Amino acid sequence: MKTSAHDRGFTLIELMVVVSIIGTLATIIVTSLNEARDRAQRANALTELSTLRDAFFALELDTNVMPGGQPVGTCAANDEYSTNPASPDCGAGLICNTARLYPSGATYTYPSSWAGPYVSEAALTDPWGNYYLFDYDVHCGSGANEIPSEKCGGNSGEVVGVTTGGPDGDFFTYTDNEVVVVCAP
Repeated sequence: MKTSAHDRGFTLIELMVVVSIIGTLATIIVTSLNEARDRAQRANALTELSTLRDAFFALELDTNVMPGGQPVGTCAANDEYSTNPASPDCGAGLICNTARLYPSGATYTYPSSWAGPYVSEAALTDPWGNYYLFDYDVHCGSGANEIPSEKCGGNSGEVVGVTTGGPDGDFFTYTDNEVVVVCAP
C-alpha cells in the first residue's frame, strides 16, 4: 500500500524548526514581560519616593527642622538617613522621633512637636526590598560617579533628595538609582 503525504507525520527537521520558533517566541515574550515589570517597579519607586518627600516636608512643618535636625532651607550637607524603621533609624524620623546619621552613627531626637508617624512602615521599602535613603548630597550629572541628571529632575551638581539604590540595592551604582529631589542649591 502506498502512503500519501497526509499519512507521513513530521520529520525530525520539521519538529526542530517548530521547537526553535516556539523557543524564540517564548524568549521574546519573557524579555518583554521582564522589561514591563522593571518599568512598573521604577514607576512604583518614583511614586513612593514622592510620597516620602511629602512626608519629610510634613516632618519639617511639624518640627521646624529638616531630617536630622538640619535647619530649614538646608540644601547641601553630607548627611544620609536610612528609612529603616527599626530604632534608632526610625525611618529617618518618619516612624518615630529619632534619626540616625550615616556614616557616623550619631542619633538625633526631634523636638516635642514631632507629630508622626508620617508614613506606614511599608512605605519605607522600595520595590526591590531595600530601604530608601534621605541624602543631603546626591550627586547629579553625567559623570561616572553621578546619578544621571534626567533622574534628578534635570538638576546637575549636588542636590538634597530621597533616593533608592535601584534593583541592585547599591546607592553607588548610579545608573539604576531613582531620585526625587527635595531641593537644589
